[in-house]
Amino acid sequence: MEITNNEMNQVLIESLKKTELVDLGEDLLEKGLDSLLKEGIVKEIPFVKFIIAMHETYITISDKILIKKLVLFLKKLNELPESTINKFISEINNNSKFKIKVGNKLLLLLDKNDDFEKSVMMAEVFKVYISKEIDYNTFQLLSHAINNTFIENIKVLKDVCEKLSSNYQINPEVLENLFQSGLLSLESHMILGGNGLVYKPNNLGSLLVKILYK
Repeated sequence: MEITNNEMNQVLIESLKKTELVDLGEDLLEKGLDSLLKEGIVKEIPFVKFIIAMHETYITISDKILIKKLVLFLKKLNELPESTINKFISEINNNSKFKIKVGNKLLLLLDKNDDFEKSVMMAEVFKVYISKEIDYNTFQLLSHAINNTFIENIKVLKDVCEKLSSNYQINPEVLENLFQSGLLSLESHMILGGNGLVYKPNNLGSLLVKILYK
């Protein structure tokens, strides 16, 4: 079955519409891939239908993993009012180039997730974006930061930012990972005998903390 990027983007954007995924319960992260695909609601998601139809007889492991990431993403996104989601879809449907851009970006970001929990975090960021609390570039920066940070380090980011303010000693590997992903900054600081570099909270990291822990 020959497909085009435009078709995949169209189907993905259609999949953002409100569904009954909330009925899947809170144990979605624990569900196996095959068990998840047996859920009737999941099979009605346009993108999942598309993948199943594309392969006809066999769905690859990588496709199953992408489907689970997408379902987790959509379940969290569905916490927004239906009117907010529909307004966003209507707006990008009127701009085909931007629609393709957003669709491609979501696919690439979800595919790169190395932990299912990151799909949930990314949905929290996307919710803030389509609610117009942040712009598209900020959404991209936050999403890339999530993908480039070890999941356990994201979970302690709030605690790290608070401890840095009080000069509390923190695992340097954690600090380096958060710095490399853009969630912390290095600043020059006067120390005994000269200048030194110290890790400091920055705007991007503080924004992610605000979004994830609101």
